[in-house]
Amino acid sequence: MRGSGDRAMTLRDEAVRIFGSSGADVEEWEVVVMHRAHHAQDGTWTRATWFALEDTDLADAIEIFKSGTLAKIEDLPGFCSASLMVNRAERRAVTTVGYDDRSSLEYSREGANAVRDQAARQMDANLLDVAEFELALAHLHVPEMV
Repeated sequence: MRGSGDRAMTLRDEAVRIFGSSGADVEEWEVVVMHRAHHAQDGTWTRATWFALEDTDLADAIEIFKSGTLAKIEDLPGFCSASLMVNRAERRAVTTVGYDDRSSLEYSREGANAVRDQAARQMDANLLDVAEFELALAHLHVPEMV
């Protein structure tokens, strides 16, 4: 990752120019869990949830996600994939959950809220934000990590 920094900066600067942005924030996130029921297809939608893990041991939070939360997420209708990434320096985590299509994402919303609330309580985490996106590019070559 560090060896590609100069090339990545060039690509990032080009993306900023193409999108007409004023700049890009760069943060390092570690992929600690990656689980796929199947690969994403055109029309996949994703829900991302950010947490602050202020007093939580990161290893405990990761284990809670792996041993309990993930199975509940996998039971949601239209489940495609899930990941957990952490920013150790900032003590933050983000989960991404992919759904086969927008209607599955919408149908899962109530169940996902319940799973998220329970996970936040178990991890003693503060919910920072939740956002839903259509997946535009699914080209992440990360092996299954559960």
